[in-house]
Amino acid sequence: MAKSEVGADPSLAGGMRAFANPDDLVGRRGLEDYSAMQKDGQVKSCLAIKKGSLLSRGWEVKAVKEDGARGKEVAEFCDWALHAVTGSILTVLWNVTDALAKGYSLQNVVWQTVQTGRWAGKWQPLYLKSKDPADWSFDVDEYRNVVGVRYEPTNDVFPADRFVIYSYQPEYSNPYGTSDLRACYRNWWSKDLLTRFWNLYLEKYGAPTTKGTYRRGTPKAAQTEFLSILEKIQVRSAIVIPEDMSAELLETIRQGDVGYRIAVDHHNCEIAKAILNTNLITDSGGQVGSFAMAKVHLDVLRMCLKGLKLDLEETVMKEQVLRPLVRFNYGVDVPVPVFSLGPLEDRELGPLSTGIKNLVDCGVLDPVDPFIREFLGLQGAGPAPDRPESVPTVSRTRDGDAGPSDGNNGKVSVA
Repeated sequence: MAKSEVGADPSLAGGMRAFANPDDLVGRRGLEDYSAMQKDGQVKSCLAIKKGSLLSRGWEVKAVKEDGARGKEVAEFCDWALHAVTGSILTVLWNVTDALAKGYSLQNVVWQTVQTGRWAGKWQPLYLKSKDPADWSFDVDEYRNVVGVRYEPTNDVFPADRFVIYSYQPEYSNPYGTSDLRACYRNWWSKDLLTRFWNLYLEKYGAPTTKGTYRRGTPKAAQTEFLSILEKIQVRSAIVIPEDMSAELLETIRQGDVGYRIAVDHHNCEIAKAILNTNLITDSGGQVGSFAMAKVHLDVLRMCLKGLKLDLEETVMKEQVLRPLVRFNYGVDVPVPVFSLGPLEDRELGPLSTGIKNLVDCGVLDPVDPFIREFLGLQGAGPAPDRPESVPTVSRTRDGDAGPSDGNNGKVSVA
């Protein structure tokens, strides 16, 4: 017996309603603050590391072995269709991961019919156009399920299935997700303010103070002219003053800027922790650390990226791109192939290959078992190509060679 969803939001009862972004920063200034934060060097670097770690190994579409020949055909079509998309799927996914900064992202899917070739007559995505989330909001039902996408400048509402919608860390079914930058907003704001005061400090104390000396009784006009010369000494390479006057630069021990530097480094560290869950990836803070410590930080980053990687593979590509593609062209009940972004880590293939060879030599593994490619993290892991049961033998005979005469006169024969 089917069961209905429970826990309706009373404020949304009565059908489709526009749902405002619950983020307090977005409520005050829209997405302007998050856009400004993305221009900060530390924020940009951390986001690029997170995105690049996921998308730097390419992608592939694989058939599930149990799906047989039908699944293989569907996987081949899906692979072709994604390669035929205008631009690059990796560019599309880079735009999708803008949700790390904004909380959510939208890609408008435009479909077309294939006109020629093996797949003529089938539907395929022509392109996935990235939309600025600042211009778009969601209409939801009483259970916060997205039922429409609203274009704010014109207030037009479009069906949700025309978009690939990615909500990053959507707590309590919040379609707007949660931005990584929200946790470090205070640090970014403080760093921005400190940098301004630091610049004022350097402007005031960065250059030494110029001291001028003149004889008692020097006329007021001469004093004023001498002071004017001293004020311009910073922009001139030489000055001329009377013999009875002198100028010198007063150097003092100033360490006020050290406090600014420490504070800015602290906020950079907190920004890295908020985005990457670790800070040693981007900056060691001037300290020398052990290899083991660095490896722990890298392992923490990989652990956090695994969930994001699965989210992109399953929630975005499989459910919102490949599933409609298969449903339009093959039907509802046809299995959807697997989309993979490859392994996150570089594996040491030497020891792993030795272990696999020992298992093959002992008869535990078949040498063409697709598990081997998958275990070694090789791109293209999947069912092995068809192979003949026996390897053909090649014999070569030349004129004058001893051996049975086959009339080939030195030609190659394959048995």
